[in-house]
Amino acid sequence: MGVVLASGGTITGDLRITGKLTTPPGATPADYVFEPDYKLAPLSEVEAFTKANKHLPEVPSAKEMTENGVDMAAMNMVLLKKVEELTLHAIALQKDVEAQKTALADQQKVMADMKAALEAMRGR
Repeated sequence: MGVVLASGGTITGDLRITGKLTTPPGATPADYVFEPDYKLAPLSEVEAFTKANKHLPEVPSAKEMTENGVDMAAMNMVLLKKVEELTLHAIALQKDVEAQKTALADQQKVMADMKAALEAMRGR
């Protein structure tokens, strides 16, 4: 069948799992980041944090992971949250790009109209 370890057991060597690796129910998925009242940190704050701490907010530092190990289930949830936050930032940036494209097209039309009016005035 399989090997069952007591709580806190250690496996040394390679571990291969051919079935599913699951955790007990209760993990909190990060879908709450899509709620309208979720406060998404501005990228400037994330940048400042990463410059000061050399890791993302809510993600343990390399030192912490090395000293304490990594709870893989918890880390998976944190990483999912970070992917979802990045998705929200990408969506916001895409909206900004589209708005800038529209504004640029409007400005180019105004410039073309002004150029045509100037040429008409010169031609009199």
